[in-house]
Amino acid sequence: MTARERQLSDELNRIRSTYSFNLGLLLTEALFRKPWKIPLLPLSFVLFNIRYIKQGRVKKLHIEENSIELDENVLMLISTTEEGTASLERCAILATEWLNEPERKVVIVSPHEDYPGFLPKKAVMYPIKDPKLLHKQKRSEWNALCENLISNILESHRPQHAIFDGPYPYRGVLNSIKSFPSATWVWFRPEGIDNSTLLTQSEHFTKTERFSISDRPGVAMHESRRLPVKKEWKRILLDARTYGSHTMKHDVKMHNIYNELGNDITVVRPYDANAM
Repeated sequence: MTARERQLSDELNRIRSTYSFNLGLLLTEALFRKPWKIPLLPLSFVLFNIRYIKQGRVKKLHIEENSIELDENVLMLISTTEEGTASLERCAILATEWLNEPERKVVIVSPHEDYPGFLPKKAVMYPIKDPKLLHKQKRSEWNALCENLISNILESHRPQHAIFDGPYPYRGVLNSIKSFPSATWVWFRPEGIDNSTLLTQSEHFTKTERFSISDRPGVAMHESRRLPVKKEWKRILLDARTYGSHTMKHDVKMHNIYNELGNDITVVRPYDANAM
């Protein structure tokens, strides 16, 4: 049974155990299927409420006994490929810092094929196919596979902390959050691009962290260094943040970086032929 099937099965069991559903069954049986029970309906209603209260107490104890106890020393990281290897590099930094304590463990889910060259050897790795390599018709199958993989990791390793590193969360990840809301879910994404859709997706996570490569508020991921530049070199910055924006349904709000650049830097935008 996949994680999605298990979730639907739990939802069906929840509906069947509700008060209104069982009361409807009682009235249907007494009024339509077995009319001779109508005189006994007041007594049946009292017995039904007593039985429902007792079953509710037993069910609550059963849920508490079977609830998954999460491990505070386990961290799960999910990297993406939208930024090349940048997400994997950030996950490698977080994994290395987390493993400084001997009792801690890191589990990483990544679509990068060259992950062995980035991650620490102690990290537990779960590879998954890159969704960008699939046709749109296969994306739903990939999300189901992603959800099932993450759900199995959560059940096996029981991480208390889970971090998704990427500009946009996958549907398979969001479905996993619904199945395991007791874990601490953090969305680690780059700053500078905000829209209404992203704000809606943030509600699924316990916390959202935006990292920065400058001195602006955010999590600094690397130390700024000034490298020697030869005078005959031309300094060019490719601003590709609007690439693919014509396919978006919502307007994209971007941080103005041009005021922070020096006069010796030429900014090149997509389809900007005059700058080349």
